[in-house]
Amino acid sequence: MARLTLLLWVALVVPSGAAKNECYEFQCPHDDAARCPRVVTPKDASYNDDRAQWASKMSSSAASDARLHPEMIFFCSEKDHVVETINFARKCEYKVSVRSGGHQYAGFSSCVEGQPCIQLDVGDLDTFESGVDGVPNRLTLGVGLRLQEVSEKLLPMNLTIPQGTCESVGVGGHFQSSSEGFMVKSFGLGMDHVVAFEIAKADGSIAKVTPESDPELYWAVLGGAPGSWGVLLSYTLDAIASEDYPYSQVGTFLLPYTRDTFVTVTNNLMKLSADDENARDFTVGVFVVQFGTAPDPATGLWAHGIVIWAFYSGIDNGPWTPALEEKWLTPLINPTADVAPITVPGISREWGPASVSEAINVHLQTPFNHGDYRYHVHSMSVNKWFNETWVEAAATELEERMKIPYMYSSFQMYTWGGEGPYGSQLVRNFGRNAYPRRDTKVHMDDWFFFLNDDDAEVAEVRIENFRESTQVAWEGDNSADRSWMTTNTMDSDDDLLTAPAEDRFDDYFPHKGWFHRLTAVKDTVDPTDLFSSLMTIPTTASRTARSQPSQLLAVARRHSYEPSV
Repeated sequence: MARLTLLLWVALVVPSGAAKNECYEFQCPHDDAARCPRVVTPKDASYNDDRAQWASKMSSSAASDARLHPEMIFFCSEKDHVVETINFARKCEYKVSVRSGGHQYAGFSSCVEGQPCIQLDVGDLDTFESGVDGVPNRLTLGVGLRLQEVSEKLLPMNLTIPQGTCESVGVGGHFQSSSEGFMVKSFGLGMDHVVAFEIAKADGSIAKVTPESDPELYWAVLGGAPGSWGVLLSYTLDAIASEDYPYSQVGTFLLPYTRDTFVTVTNNLMKLSADDENARDFTVGVFVVQFGTAPDPATGLWAHGIVIWAFYSGIDNGPWTPALEEKWLTPLINPTADVAPITVPGISREWGPASVSEAINVHLQTPFNHGDYRYHVHSMSVNKWFNETWVEAAATELEERMKIPYMYSSFQMYTWGGEGPYGSQLVRNFGRNAYPRRDTKVHMDDWFFFLNDDDAEVAEVRIENFRESTQVAWEGDNSADRSWMTTNTMDSDDDLLTAPAEDRFDDYFPHKGWFHRLTAVKDTVDPTDLFSSLMTIPTTASRTARSQPSQLLAVARRHSYEPSV
C-alpha cells in the first residue's frame, strides 16, 4: 500500500505529454553537445560547488542549504543554450530562476529545496562591445560580466556607469534590481542609463526591448522584481564621459570607533546631506565595520572602525574649494578636535581629484570574503533623514552587538537623496523605470556576521528588533521600505511561497498600484509563471498561492527516478 501511494504521488508530478526520462534527465537534441548547456544535477560530484553562491553563508547552514537546492543547474554560455533551457523547462513544467553573478544575498536567484525548479546560470555570457550604434560612449554588456571587469574595461576609455561597490557582482541581476552606489545622487542609477536590453522570453523567443518597442516591459524589467520577466542576455547603456565632469574628487577615511564619534559623524552626515546646495554633488557612505583580521583571542570580541567613503561630482557647485571642504568634509573626518583619520593601507585614500571612472574603481571592494563567518542582512530605504533619536538607538544597538563574542557588524549608511529645488538625480529620474525607491534619502544595509549556526537566530532577531523598535523614526508613507537583499529567514520558505502575493511584496513597492502594474506585465510576458522564485512577481492566476508541489512530491520524484543526492 505504501509503495502504491508513492507511485500515485509520483504520477501526479510527471508532466503531461512528456516521458519521464525526458524531464528528469536533460537530453541534448543536437549531435554537437556544444550547442547545449552544461547540466549539473544533485547526483553529480560538482553539484555542491556549482550551486554555491554568496548566500551559501546566509543564516544557518541548514537554512542556506534548503534555499540553494535546484533540481538541475543549466550553465549557458550561448544564447541558444538559454533558449534550449527555457524550452526544456516549459515542456517539463519546471520553474526557472536565473543567476548571473550569484551575489543575491538572500539566495533568491536559486531554488528552494523540494520545488520543481531549475537554476539557469548566465555567468559565461560576458561579451563587451563599445561604440555601439556609432555612439562613442554606448556599450553593450553581456549579463555575465562582473562589476570589476566592467570598471577595468571602462577606465582606459575614461567612461563609467553608476554601479555598486562589490566587484564580484554580476551585471545581469545588478541592472535589474538596483545598480545603486556612490554616484546615485549625481548620476542616478546604472539602470537609468540602459537604452535597450536583449531578453529571452518564456516562449523561447529573443527580443530586443527599448522604451519605444515595448514600454511596459522596459519599465518593469528595470527595477521591478528581478528574474520575473525572462532571461536577460545583454544591456546596452550610455556611459558617462569623465571629461564632462572635470571637478570630481574622491577619498576614503578610517576613524577609530567610539560611540560618541559614531553619533557625531552620523548626525553631521544627516545635516550636510539635507543642505539644499548638496542635492547632487557630495555623496557619502558611513560604515561601521570590523577592524583587523581576527577577534581578540581572549574575549572573542572584534574591534570596529568607522569607514567614510566620499565622492564629489561638482555638477552644481563647480570646483572643490576650501569653503566646501570646511562645510561638508571636515565635519565627517574631523568630527571633534581630538578625532582624525588614521592611515591604513588598502583602505585609506587621501581626498583629492580623480576622474569619475577612477572614482568607481576606488570604491570597488575586494571579494568581500568573510571566511567561515555567516551573515544576516536587512535593508532600510528611508524617505527622510535619520533623526537624533534614531542615531542614539543605533549607537546603543551597536554597543550591545560588540559585546557578543565571535560576532561583528557591518552597519552601512548611504546618502542617496538630496533636497534643493529638484532633488538628487535619483529623484529627478522618477518614472524612467520601475525602480521603487526614488524618494530614498538614506539607504542602510544592516549586516551581522557570526561564526556558529546557533547564532543565526540571535543575529536575525537583533536586526529585526532594531528595525521594529526604531520604525517610527524612519518609516514613511507611500515609500518602499526594503530591498531584495533582505534575507527574510525568520519567515519559512513555505510561508514565503504560499503567502498572498500582495502581502509578500508589501514592503518592496510604494503602493498596491505599483504591484498590480507589474502583475499586468507578468501576465503578458510570462502567463504560465515559468520564471518564478521567492522574489519574482506572480501572475494573476497564481497570485494567492503558487501552484507548487509539496516537498513530499519532489522527494518521491527524486527517489523514484534516481537523479538524486
